[in-house]
Amino acid sequence: MNLKRHKLLKFLTKETLKNELNKNETGVDYSLIYNFLKCNKIEYLEITTTLFNNNEIQRYDVGNKKGLFITDKGIESYTNRKYYNIFINVFLDYAKSFVQIFIPVFSLIIAYIALTIKLDSQKKQYEKELQEVKMILKQQQINIKELEEHKKTHYNLKTE
Repeated sequence: MNLKRHKLLKFLTKETLKNELNKNETGVDYSLIYNFLKCNKIEYLEITTTLFNNNEIQRYDVGNKKGLFITDKGIESYTNRKYYNIFINVFLDYAKSFVQIFIPVFSLIIAYIALTIKLDSQKKQYEKELQEVKMILKQQQINIKELEEHKKTHYNLKTE
């Protein structure tokens, strides 16, 4: 809404300057405002209520013409970009909040992935080492059997 408030103040300022140059009335008709804002009555009220409360715009009613005109305070708010800056600050606050939540969550996800990968690689390393130990154990068992057979044959030769 703050961005639309800024745009409305900009529109009213430009139309007021244009009307003053042409020496016409200083207000802007409601139909032009609705077309410019592309909004319905409820949105219009949401946008303009704050502007009315801050005396930045006023209504005018001359004969059958009705609309709004901008006050000096409204021109000041437009030139100081009051509502635009509020809009930017709100946006930045949302962005900061998002980043403050996103970075820790993202870091946690990265840490989890890193640990999972590390554990997986350690598991593979342990399985490889286990296979090597099993092969060595098998080789040792084969060597023991050979030695036992060699001992039996050697013992049998001695007893004969």
